[in-house]
Amino acid sequence: MRIPINLAEHILDSLKSTKIKMVYRDFYNNNFVSVPSKYKYLQNDGSVYIKFFNNKILAFHPYTEEFTLYAEVLEKIPKKAINITKDIYFSNKIGEDIKNIEYLYYNKKGIPYGVQIILSNYLKINIEYCSENEYIFDSLILT
Repeated sequence: MRIPINLAEHILDSLKSTKIKMVYRDFYNNNFVSVPSKYKYLQNDGSVYIKFFNNKILAFHPYTEEFTLYAEVLEKIPKKAINITKDIYFSNKIGEDIKNIEYLYYNKKGIPYGVQIILSNYLKINIEYCSENEYIFDSLILT
């Protein structure tokens, strides 16, 4: 079941001290061909799926009506999702303990536009809703 990210604190808290094993992207349409190759996995309109070493899978989906994210616990990765674990963005993030997960805010309604995953090596993974960027509309950005 998809839960707005601001109501998923219990899910996010349960991930502390776990390690990221694999990361996948699911592209909703073929707009990714217009995105430069170095950004195609990081700035696009599909969901992000993270598999942890404890085999939990957490999905982040765009929630366009509220300019935020949905979180969803899954049993398996969708077949059409692309494994992006070996992308250079993740090379020094895979296998690191999650120290903390924080919300990212920008609006006055108090609804976060994303989450920041802080790792044991102090690197961060931001998963952010973006209503538009120079390549695409209603995307999830990994920064």
